[in-house]
Amino acid sequence: MRKTWKSDNRMNAVGHGISLTRSVQRIPILLYHSVGTSPSAQFRDFCVSESQFSDHLEMISESGYTVVPLSQVVEHIAEGGPLPPRPLVLTIDDGFRDSLDIAYPLLRAKEFPSILYVVAGFLGLKSTWLTDEGAGNIPMVSPEDLCFLSANGMEIGAHTLTHPWLDSLPSEEVRREVQRSRLVLSDIVGESIESFAYPHGYHSHRTVQLVRSAGFHSACAVRNLVSHSSDNPFALSRVTVRSDMSPEMLDNILNSADLAPKREKIRTLAGRQIRRVKYRFPNKQQARVKNAER
Repeated sequence: MRKTWKSDNRMNAVGHGISLTRSVQRIPILLYHSVGTSPSAQFRDFCVSESQFSDHLEMISESGYTVVPLSQVVEHIAEGGPLPPRPLVLTIDDGFRDSLDIAYPLLRAKEFPSILYVVAGFLGLKSTWLTDEGAGNIPMVSPEDLCFLSANGMEIGAHTLTHPWLDSLPSEEVRREVQRSRLVLSDIVGESIESFAYPHGYHSHRTVQLVRSAGFHSACAVRNLVSHSSDNPFALSRVTVRSDMSPEMLDNILNSADLAPKREKIRTLAGRQIRRVKYRFPNKQQARVKNAER
C-alpha cells in the first residue's frame, strides 16, 4: 500500500528576525553522517540503517520535494536564481566509506543530487578523531573514491583537516584547517571546492570570515532549524537526521520546524565560551588531536 505523506509547506518566520516583506521559501537541508551499522552506543545517534535511509528518500520523493544541489540554493540566496516549489538539499558529513558503499547507490537510484563534506586529513584512513565516542575505526573514503563520486555527480565539500572545534581555535589554526582542506580536496578531484561545513556546526563571526577569505562560496552550520531563501549562505541551517527518525517523524519536522533566525541564540554564545575553556585545558583525546595537528 502506497503511503501518503503530508504536503503542506507552512513556515514560521515571526520572531526570528526574518523579513516578511517578501515571500520566504522553506529550503530544508538534511544532514546525515553514517548510513549503516553504528560501531558504538555513543555514536549510534548519528547512524541510520540502509533501509531507514532508503525509506527517507522514498518519503522525500512521494512528498513532492525536489532534491536540488546545494550550489543551486546558494545561487538562489545570493542572486535570486530559480528554485522549484518544494526544494530540499541532502548533505552527508565526514566522508565515511559507507557514503560510497551504501548511500551513493541509493541516491543514484533516485537521481538525487547531494554533497559530501569530507574531513580531508583522514582520507583512506580511519575516523580516529571519534575514538572517545567508540567510533575511531570507521573506514574513510580514499582519494580514488572521491574522484569516482565527483565524476558521478556527487558534489564534494570541505570539512576541515582534523574535525576540530573551529570556534575555539586561534585564528592561524582555523586558517590552516580551512585553507588546507580546500587545497587537498581540490587537488584530488581536479576542480574547485566551493562549499564548507563547520565541524559540529560550531562557528563564529571570525570563523565565517576566515572561510570566506579561503575562497569558499558557502558554508553549512547545523542549528537544527529549516533553512530558507533569506538564510546566511555562510551559516546555512541544517536538520540533523538521527537514528530514531522514522520517515513520518522526518516528514513532520520538514513541515513544522521553525525557520533559522538571523541572530545567534544566547546559549550558542555561551557554549562557544565553554568550548574555548575546554580547548585551553584539553582532555586526553583533545590533547592527542592538538598534538597531531602540529
